This record gives sequence, structure tokens and C-alpha cells, in this order.
Amino acid sequence: GLLGMAFDPDYASNGYFYVDYTDTTGATRVRRYSVSAGNPNMADANTGVDVLRISQPESNHNGGWIGFSPIDNYLYIATGDGGGANDQHSEPTGNAQDLTDNLLGKILRIDPAGDDFPGDSSRNYAIPSTNPFVGATGDDEIWAYGLRNPWRPSFDRQTGDLYIADVGQNAREEISFQPASSAGGENYGWRLREGTIATPTTGVGGDRPPGAVEPVHDYFHALGRISVTGGYAYRGPIESLQGHYFFADYGSGDLWSFRMSDGQKMDFSNNTDNVSLSGAGLGNIASFGEDAAGNLYVLNRSGPIYRIDQATEAPSVLARGSVWKYLDDGSNPGDAWRSPGFDDSTWLSGLAQLGYGDDELLGGDHNTAVSYGPDPNDKYATTYFRRSFEVSDNARILSLTVDLLADDGAAVYLNGIEVVRTSNLAPDAAYDDFADFNGAGAVGGNDEDTFFGFEIDPAWLVEGTNVVAVEVHQSDMASSDLSFDLGLTARVLPEVGDLDGDGVLTAADIDALAAGVRDGTFSNVLDVNDDGTLNDADRLYLIEQRMGSLLGDTNLDDTVDDADYAMLRANLFNGQTGWSAGDFNGDGLTDGQDFNLWLTHRGMSGSHFETAVPEPATGLLGVASLLIWLTYSRRAPVSTLAFSSD
Repeated sequence: GLLGMAFDPDYASNGYFYVDYTDTTGATRVRRYSVSAGNPNMADANTGVDVLRISQPESNHNGGWIGFSPIDNYLYIATGDGGGANDQHSEPTGNAQDLTDNLLGKILRIDPAGDDFPGDSSRNYAIPSTNPFVGATGDDEIWAYGLRNPWRPSFDRQTGDLYIADVGQNAREEISFQPASSAGGENYGWRLREGTIATPTTGVGGDRPPGAVEPVHDYFHALGRISVTGGYAYRGPIESLQGHYFFADYGSGDLWSFRMSDGQKMDFSNNTDNVSLSGAGLGNIASFGEDAAGNLYVLNRSGPIYRIDQATEAPSVLARGSVWKYLDDGSNPGDAWRSPGFDDSTWLSGLAQLGYGDDELLGGDHNTAVSYGPDPNDKYATTYFRRSFEVSDNARILSLTVDLLADDGAAVYLNGIEVVRTSNLAPDAAYDDFADFNGAGAVGGNDEDTFFGFEIDPAWLVEGTNVVAVEVHQSDMASSDLSFDLGLTARVLPEVGDLDGDGVLTAADIDALAAGVRDGTFSNVLDVNDDGTLNDADRLYLIEQRMGSLLGDTNLDDTVDDADYAMLRANLFNGQTGWSAGDFNGDGLTDGQDFNLWLTHRGMSGSHFETAVPEPATGLLGVASLLIWLTYSRRAPVSTLAFSSD
């Protein structure tokens, strides 16, 4: 089946693309095809030409990646060692270390625009004269060797550096780095070496070959990590990620990144804990991809495709220090108190923190004192708290975190669903039970004043009114203090068109989009109508469909009137620009054309456009600081991965 694909550097003019696949005999074949003359979105199956054919001794370790270098425009082909354990098909060295009549376990470099083998129908390519083994012992096609199963290499589109992810055998996975300045000939060590160690198989592993290149990163098989999946150096629109190489492990679903600086690995990060998904989990990461704008995609073997994009911090969904309803009389409220519809009108209310025993009169943390009952040596076991809050556009929320301060134990319910229970509180704790599950002691020291974070499923939120309910249990009847506060924070997809990331759509966003349209540099963020192109239709979509306004509405009050004309007149022909200055057509000038637009729409309201075009099914795709958000695309089953570096 198909393993790799690459477009010719001159695809725009010649329509050529190349595929690497395993044919029905098990051989690896690289073939060239042409785009259909009648349909630019289809290939012409009748144009296939063999470029290279390599026999394979077994059905695994076939490699399969092909790619053109952005520096020399030659085609690079990654091959595995032929399969099976220990690379034993070409003794005494194994295929990967065998340089003569053996293209397995290698990176090959060829020129498919030439043909040095006119008499061989299975070899339609030329050998670059600068290949390292031209005129020396070794096959002329070989660029680098000593690889087991490269999955998958990639070029940094900006620098030309080559990253090679090589799947290990039973011990280690590795990433090797070849700078664009390389003259080729690197030996990456297999089968003697697996990562940075001798291959741990008797009779196979050994000392590092002279001159062999160590990987820049390797890791042991552990925690479900079994097979590296190579990615790309990020060159998309997110500035904080520029040059960071992303890769993953197929077995564990871990997602990592680092950047190279002067040949050294820097800023290594395990991003797995920062991943938030709109649907299914990452699962088995089989490959990565990138588009013309440099956006990075993560491919799941089960089908979903995810895109890394910008995520933003949202204001607190529920702020710490809010006012809470509370029940502090030692009674048993049953279970109904957890539900959104419970009537808490008879409960007291007060500002958090709430509690007792924290020296309130001496400036302690408590804003509201609650009762522990008539006997300080026989305090109530449980105090109950409730709070309602509003959520709008909850579909944009990527992740939701409960920030809980509770002394001693607590259970938290969101809209009647238990979402948090501290480890010291028994699963079936009743109103008169203490937080001493499994002999847990009282919360003490700095933990008494610490907010602990618990990430929960944002799907438990509802549009509109939500209710969070909390039961706080003492550790014992003589406990000296009780404390409670809670906040809810979220990360959200930016609103479509919120180009400055301030959480609201303003004239500044219109100006930013107009500048982008004039500049003509495409990005997904600017393509607000999600049609795959960047033009004035995006600007009109933002103004009319997203903001409910229209051309001529200088002050964005949804009506074109004389107040807008006053702003326009004040700025006509004086060099001022921008929406607020009256540049309604976005050409960078405030002139008579803008006056005509104001005149055309005078007296009209933005509500004229409110239902003209449906809103896209998903918002902008979300990593600015490094969170990873994955959501489905509006055009194809593509998801996004928002990413946060905190």
C-alpha cells in the first residue's frame, strides 16, 4: 500500500508528483504520476512511470518516506533494513551497514529529472555528482546509512535541515538530525547501535562505528512507548513555535517537541499533558503533515486529523473569591442539594474564602465565617456550598479546570455530576462522615492555603446557567479550622475574527484583516469564512456575519447614520486610515469611495445581515503559549490541536 508522497518542486508547471508504495510482490516502488489534464484535483492513473524499485526480503521495515529537499531539489528516499529482527539478511554487517549493492537501511538521494540508466526501465533517475559515494566504495544512490526503519523523516522547509525518526527494536527510539550543510555519508549506527546504546542483542550490538552520528534525542521503551513517529519543524503562523520540531510515539500517544540551535537540542517539551480534544483522544499517532502555510497536522491511525493552532486563555468562568450560598447548620440535605434545580433560597451567603479558625479577627484569609456548631470539641463534619454562573458559547471551551482550596476534604459537583473528590474523602461519605478515608490525616501547612487544580470535561457545562456544588468535610470533630474557595478556569478557541486575541471583535480586528488582505499572505487565522482563500470576502464576512455590522458603520453601533459620517468627514483625505477613520473598503485610504459606501448604507442596520450566512461549524483552530487543541475542520475531517507552554 501507499507509504509516502511528494510533489515535484516544479509541480505548478509540470504537474508531477511521486509516490512510494509496496506492490503486490512486496517490493518497494517509487513512481511518478501526473495531474489530470482535465481536473487539477485528480491524478491521471495512466501516466505512471517507475523511478526506482527495491526488492524487500520481508514485509516490514519498508520505510516509505520520500521528500524533496528545499535546498537542492533532489528527491530523498528513506528505506528500512528489510525487516525481521536484528537485520540479519546481509551478514556479517546487516543491510543497514552494507554499502555495496544494497539500498536497504538508507537515505537515498536521486535526481528524478534525469536518467543515468536508459537501459533499465526500473531505474529512471540520475545520480547527483555530489553524492558521498560517487567515485568511492558504496552505491552511488546512498546519502546516509545505518537506519533500521525510518518513520518518518522530514525537511525543515525554511532551513533545509533533515530530521530522521528511526524506529528501534526492543530498547530505544531515536531522532537524528542532519544539518542542511551536510555533505552526506552519515552513519547512524544500526545494527550495532540502538539509539545511544549498543543494541542489546547478543552478537548484534557493539561499539559505535568510527565516525557514526549519535541521535540528538532518544528514549527507552517504557510507559507504552514503543515506536517513534517523526514530524516536522513548525513553520506555521504561531511565532512561539517557530523552528520547534514535533514528533510522537505511536504506542503511547505522547507528543513532544524541541528545537535545534548550533547543533544542540534545546527546549525539549513533553506536550502530552497539555493536549485538549474536542472529540476522541489522540490515540495512535501514525504520521504528521504540513500545508502550504506551514500549519502542522497530526494524523491518527483511526481516522481523525488534527491541526495545531492558536489557543487562548479565557477569563475565569468562575472567579475565586466569589459569593457562595452555604449551609452550616449540621443538617443532612440529602442528595438533592447537588442538582441545578435545588432551592437554596434559605441558605446563607457570603464572600469566599469561607471557613473558620483562620484568625479572621487578626486578618486571616476568611472573608466569611461559617458555623461549626455549638461545641468546639464536636464540630459539624460537613459544610455545603453552592454557586450558579453563566456560560455562553461553551462549544469553544477546550479545557476546564477546577481550582479548589479545601481544608480538609471535598467533593465537587457540576450540574449534579461529581467531577472532583479529594483522596481523603470516602466515595460514599455521608453528611456526618469525616475526611479520614484510608487513615488520611488533616490538611496542614501550606496545603491549607493552596488551590489545587483538577482538569475536568468541559462537556459537563451547559449553555446558560450552570451550578457548582461542593461539600467540605473536616478531618475530625476537633479540627481547628475549615477553609473553602473555588474557581473555574478555561482555555478556549479564539472567536473567529478575533485577530488581536483580546476576546472581543472590534475595529482593530477589521483593520488587521484588511491589512492581511492587502498583503495577500494567506493564513488560516485570516481566512475567517474558511473557504481556503484570502480576499475581501473574508473582510465582509467578519463585518457583516461575525460582527452584525455593515460598511459605513464607523462606530460599530449597528446603524449607519450621521455620527458615522462625522468621523468619516473628519478624516477624509488627511492621511488617516483604518475602519474608525472611515476606511470602509479596506484599501488603506479614507477617500470618496468610502463616502459612497457610507451613502449607500445610510439608514441601514447591521441586523440586515444577521441570518444571511450561517456561522461556520467550528471556530478558529487552536497553541500560543503551548496547549494542544484538536477540533474538526469545516471542510474535511481535520481537527486542531491547541497548545500552551505553561
